[in-house]
Formats: sequence, structure tokens, C-alpha cells
Amino acid sequence: MNLRNWSKEHTKGLIVGILTIAVSIFIVLFILSAINGVPFSESYNRFTYKHDYIAKVISLAAIGNLPWFHFASLRTSNWAFGQGIIIATVLDLLVMIFFKFII
Repeated sequence: MNLRNWSKEHTKGLIVGILTIAVSIFIVLFILSAINGVPFSESYNRFTYKHDYIAKVISLAAIGNLPWFHFASLRTSNWAFGQGIIIATVLDLLVMIFFKFII
């Protein structure tokens, strides 16, 4: 991908991908708290203080981008939007690696 060809669709995909990951973090926290039988607040506190747990939750939150990529990009052949989603997922991967191995 060449950055000279960056379009509004790339930006839309990037923004949608980042927002989807942000919302999916809270959904993943809710599901994990329900599975473990702990209150959501305890799961959220664990998310804010333990770096290994942050990495796990962030990596699971990237799954939320799959429906956007499949239905909005592949089915409609909107490749620029899909590239924005992929870039958001790669940024999520970099953040996850940062929390897992660097901090």
C-alpha cells in the first residue's frame, strides 16, 4: 500500500477499526468477568493494572473487526475500507506486543 493513494475510505476503515476495538475491550471484559464469576469492576481493575491481562484482552478485542472486514469490505469489494480495518488491527497488535513484552 502506498500512502500517496490514501483516501477517505482508508480513514473511515481505520476509525471504524479503532472504535470497534475500543468497544470490544469492554465486551471482552464483561464476558471474561461472567465466565470467571467475578464482578465487572474487578475485571476492569485487573485490566487497568496487570499488563499481561491487558495484552490478552486487547488481542481478543481485535476479533470485533472480523465482521466489518468480511461484510463491509469483502462482500462489497470496498478494498480501501478493508485496508483501513487491517491497519487498525496491526496497530492493535503493536499495542498488545508493547504491553506484553516491553512494559
